[in-house]
Amino acid sequence: MKEKNSTSQQLAVERYKFILDKIKYLDGIHNSSFSYLQKSTILMTTSITGVLLALIEGKIELKTANLAIASAGLISSIIILFLILTSLAVIFSWLDYREEEVELLEKVECDIGRKKPIIGFKKVMRWSETHLIILLSVMLVISLIVFLNPELVTSMTI
Repeated sequence: MKEKNSTSQQLAVERYKFILDKIKYLDGIHNSSFSYLQKSTILMTTSITGVLLALIEGKIELKTANLAIASAGLISSIIILFLILTSLAVIFSWLDYREEEVELLEKVECDIGRKKPIIGFKKVMRWSETHLIILLSVMLVISLIVFLNPELVTSMTI
């Protein structure tokens, strides 16, 4: 009987390690979102600036500039939407893993002070994922405006 209890404890420890590894993995995904955001912002800003400079110098026509800027807005919107969905998936996965962690600790009767996550406004506002989603939402609106009305950008150069 003692051997069965020892095996159960080992399995619980391994499961706990697995859950903690998954939570760390989710943190890595979140951190890489900032990198993707930074690189895509640099790329789109450089592209739009290049198009506007070419338009000012008369190297391209207004229609071409509008098409290029609208394309940049569309590509930005797709990237930003992907990052928003990824951030939401990270949040929901973290909540699931945290609940699973607490249930496992309760099952093996180990009290280390971990509680099931409670979603409240103050707690959600402390998460960096929330701030990222707010920033991405603002950027998505701007990208969609640029996509739908590229003339707003090109009219500033004329």
